[in-house]
Amino acid sequence: MRKLKCLLILLLVIVTPFLLSACKSAESPNSTQDKKVTINFFNQKPEITTQYQKLIKMYEKKHPNVSVQLTTSGQGGGAAALQSKFSSGEAPDIIMLGGLPEIDRYKEHLLTLKNMSATKNTLPRLISGGMTEKHRLVGIPVDLEAYGWVINKEVFQKAGIDPNRIHNYAEFVSAVQKNRCSKRQVKTTGCFRF
Repeated sequence: MRKLKCLLILLLVIVTPFLLSACKSAESPNSTQDKKVTINFFNQKPEITTQYQKLIKMYEKKHPNVSVQLTTSGQGGGAAALQSKFSSGEAPDIIMLGGLPEIDRYKEHLLTLKNMSATKNTLPRLISGGMTEKHRLVGIPVDLEAYGWVINKEVFQKAGIDPNRIHNYAEFVSAVQKNRCSKRQVKTTGCFRF
C-alpha cells in the first residue's frame, strides 16, 4: 500500500503547492493487488480541485483496484478541517498543508520523502521549505505563488532611492526602512511613517 501511495504522490506532485503525505499503513505492495484500496487525499486549494479530479481519474484508470477520495477544504477553513480529521482519528493518507507552520503540527505523522524521484527534479532552494527542524524532508513544493508591491516612485526618488534598483523583497524592505521618518516629516518630505 505504501508503494501505491507514493505513486499517487508523484502523480499529484505536478499541480499543488505543498504535498505532504501521512500514511496509515505499511502493507506490502503485493497485498494490494487483489483487493480494493482507498486512499484519502486532503486538498487545501479549492482553485485546483478540478485538476485534481482529472488526475485522480487518470490514476484510477491505470490502477482499477485503487479508489482516491478527494476532500477539499480551503479559503480559510482548511487548517481547521484538517486538524479535525486528525482529532477524530480519520487522518488522510495524503495531505496538502496550508503553510510551513503546519509541518511542525503534523511532523510526527509525515513520511520522509527524500528518496522520491520528485525531489530529484525540484530546485534545491525550494526543497528546504518542506524540511522539519531535524532536516527531514516531509514536503515537496510543486507550485509558486507570486507577490508584488506598489510604490510611489516620486516619494522614493525624493528620499534618494532609485525604485528601478529594487529587485527583491529584501531590497524593498531596506528602501522602506531607509525612508522612515517622524510624523511631522511626512507632510514636508513624503517619507513613510509606521
